[in-house]
Amino acid sequence: MMDSNFDMDLAIEQGCDEAQKFIDQLRKNKQKDMSDVRLLDAFLRQIPIPAKPDRPKGALPLKGLGLGVVQPTLRSPNSPSSNSSTVAPSIVSPPAVKNGSARDAIGQVPIVSDIPSTNKGILKPGAISPDQTPAKTRQHITLQLNDGIFDTSTEVIKEVKLLQQCLKDWGMLGANDIDGEFGPRTNDAVKRFQQKKSLEVDGVVGLNTWAALLKVSSSEVEIIPRIGSSSNDNLNLAKIPSEWKPAAAKYVPTLVKAFKAQGIHNPYVFAYACATICHESSWNPKAVNTTDAAARSGYPGAGLAQITWKDNYEMATRKTGIDFVNHPEYMFDPEKSLRAKAAFYQENRMIPYIERGDYESAAGIYNAGSPGSRSSYTRKVAHDTPLWFPVFLGENHHSGSSIISSGSGSTTLPSNVPREGIRQRVLDIAVREASKGRSHAPGNEIDVLVLDPLRPIMVELNHLGASQKDVFYNWCAAWVTYICRSAGIKIPDRYKNFWASVALVDSWRDMGKRTGAWFQKGTRSPKPGDIVCFNWDGDTDLDHIGIIRGLEPGAVLTCEGNKNNIEGLFTRNLSVVDGFLDIEILARELT
Repeated sequence: MMDSNFDMDLAIEQGCDEAQKFIDQLRKNKQKDMSDVRLLDAFLRQIPIPAKPDRPKGALPLKGLGLGVVQPTLRSPNSPSSNSSTVAPSIVSPPAVKNGSARDAIGQVPIVSDIPSTNKGILKPGAISPDQTPAKTRQHITLQLNDGIFDTSTEVIKEVKLLQQCLKDWGMLGANDIDGEFGPRTNDAVKRFQQKKSLEVDGVVGLNTWAALLKVSSSEVEIIPRIGSSSNDNLNLAKIPSEWKPAAAKYVPTLVKAFKAQGIHNPYVFAYACATICHESSWNPKAVNTTDAAARSGYPGAGLAQITWKDNYEMATRKTGIDFVNHPEYMFDPEKSLRAKAAFYQENRMIPYIERGDYESAAGIYNAGSPGSRSSYTRKVAHDTPLWFPVFLGENHHSGSSIISSGSGSTTLPSNVPREGIRQRVLDIAVREASKGRSHAPGNEIDVLVLDPLRPIMVELNHLGASQKDVFYNWCAAWVTYICRSAGIKIPDRYKNFWASVALVDSWRDMGKRTGAWFQKGTRSPKPGDIVCFNWDGDTDLDHIGIIRGLEPGAVLTCEGNKNNIEGLFTRNLSVVDGFLDIEILARELT
């Protein structure tokens, strides 16, 4: 029963403290009549209060209560849930503003001079009004080119769509661009936005870019590791090379977590990083190089990162949101240090070398700033990297598997793309064949495998010289035909009476358009295994063709035939790309 000496209206007028005391009293006495407790609870949470029968219909006004503005402390959607579904309030004094005006400070709720005088839209306890922005930290992952394409976890696609929605709201993308794929159009939009906001123009959506997109301060954003990934996560600590097992076992999981927090999910990069740590710090997180000039500058090679000089500490701060400049001792924290290491890989474009299997060039960049630098250190790293593959790539992965020898070293297949279906078959065959580095000459292997099958149609179309050996155009398209046919795609000699055979690049664009497989550059994101066409001079004729094996900011990684009469693995600038054919659509339409 209610305390007859308690006047609820008076308690409310005297302030929230009296109301809270009454609630505590009722709960302590285990009163059964809790209707007024619920009413007071609602009041304390700034929720419109339903009218009592003996009170005018509507909500109680806040005016005259001497309470200031009731501003709930709201929990971020990503923060740990509490045991209560309600949110405790905090009482703040209102600034001197006109009635009905809103605060300019981002992340704060509008000033409320009166609780609304209607019961419409009454919120449940703990709910957040649409016009209120949570003041707690916003948690997001780092995003970059190919997210949602290679890494297709639900979390990543959701974040990419949020990014694209923000870019749309800023006028940088259209509604049709919100597809969850961080492709070239999204990458270009991110860079334009970064330039507009005077941020580092690198296409990586990290702490500062998220803050600018969301119109909040960087202190309100937290970059968190990715929860899930479509990449291979078979972490097997038992496979750590025996020499390093005691020291490394503790920190390998931390390395994976730190690199993923920076948006790196490729297990080959994990393996490479492990190989470098062996020879730089011997897995000692307190290691420090005190012998060089960088140490005397106050920014030595320290911890598991071992990056040097203030400019690199500044870069790591910029890319991770961790203040290494003012707190160089953070390099002795394993996770922070490894995030700095990952940031260095990104900043200095080492990852494409690692993905190509050119570990020595990557080590040259890290050790001496140049991919051409060679030393005993770079040779050791290149030798040891494959020894770490079983840790990240499963039981059946040894130092020789998935490594394709070529004249310039070794190459690894991309690990973060699907391993099944026609797309993967094309990719596997293209990498395997391109890595052989063969050239063309009359009667040799390329002549027999690549050009002989197309000679009859080329003779019919009078596209061979008098000796029937000399093609009047180059053999790059014939090489792509050979790869696709080897994967089981029924590529015709000539598609629907086009004027040339499939040994000409232009015939592929025509075939792509008529099958629905053709996409002009910028209209959709390509994937590994797709066929890419190049136009060097911007005229109506295409000049070259290859098969995509990966993407990086501003460039496409390819498998090609006939680059200077040699097949191989190359990197092309996106500026010379004309368009691409979706290999899955093409294969389906040609069955």
